[in-house]
Amino acid sequence: MVYTGRFSDFIGRLSYAAGEQAGTQNGSMQAASLMYNGHPFGAAIAYGGINGSGETTFTAGGYYEIGPVTLQLVHYHTKNEPYTATRSLVTNGIGAIYVPAPAWELTTAYWRSTADGAVDNKFLAVARYSLSKRTKLYVEADIDRNPQSGRLSGGQAGMQYSF
Repeated sequence: MVYTGRFSDFIGRLSYAAGEQAGTQNGSMQAASLMYNGHPFGAAIAYGGINGSGETTFTAGGYYEIGPVTLQLVHYHTKNEPYTATRSLVTNGIGAIYVPAPAWELTTAYWRSTADGAVDNKFLAVARYSLSKRTKLYVEADIDRNPQSGRLSGGQAGMQYSF
């Protein structure tokens, strides 16, 4: 079940999903979020968890618009993440989106993650060019500096079409 309420620039959401075993709350999920989507700033906060697993997730973020630039901040904390067996994952990030002309969008971002004491630093740069309302060309480059596995980098280019 999901309830979403929209009140002017505020959006609130509550959700609940029953567990997979009848007669018990184990495995059931619940979450709540509140977002303010205004101009020149916005913010959001969310919390959720799964009964019986100890898994919880807390997220907070925001943005501030200064002319053609939008600055963004995010904080993310998950306890007992099931896919990698990480007991505690904390990510903090900062980014900026610059729109110098209607067809262009330039994005840069930095994230620092700590997973059970191991630190990971990620950098991203993306350039997008709109050919039309639905079609964009993009070029992306990223670097992952992880002391345990070394430095990884990559890039890609392509076309995105939205239906």
